[in-house]
Amino acid sequence: MTTLNEQKKKDILALLALGVITIHLDARKKGVQVPDNFLHNGHLMLNFNYKFQECDLDVRDSEVRATLSFNDSKFPCTIPLDAIFGVGSFPNRAAQEIQLYIDSVPWDLEEFKELKQELEKRSGKTTDNPAEEEIKSHISKQGFRVIDGEKGVA
Repeated sequence: MTTLNEQKKKDILALLALGVITIHLDARKKGVQVPDNFLHNGHLMLNFNYKFQECDLDVRDSEVRATLSFNDSKFPCTIPLDAIFGVGSFPNRAAQEIQLYIDSVPWDLEEFKELKQELEKRSGKTTDNPAEEEIKSHISKQGFRVIDGEKGVA
């Protein structure tokens, strides 16, 4: 069975073959190396593409590395796969398709708290990681492809 990080790596490589991708990550996680002013960002979005100028993008078994530009300054970034909770691509340039890794979502963020509370209310359960079928169904309806670390693609 494919582990969650193996699935993330596979998805990142497949989407990079199509062009620009956006990686959604929790920059508060251990091992994340981005400019200091982003380290407290629970939902940081970074764009990656093999065609970026002076590209040194390297997708490894445990992390993604690349030198990215922030306000015209280059910074060597390291993104552990454990910090990634979503990967998006722009296949038709009109709408982004995002693959959400439900076991990696930072549920403490405001943008996810409301969803978590709504789903807990519906299910009658309180949990730190609400990886329930209802959540997967709700998120899928919003255009996300849900990846469950224990079961694979939902």
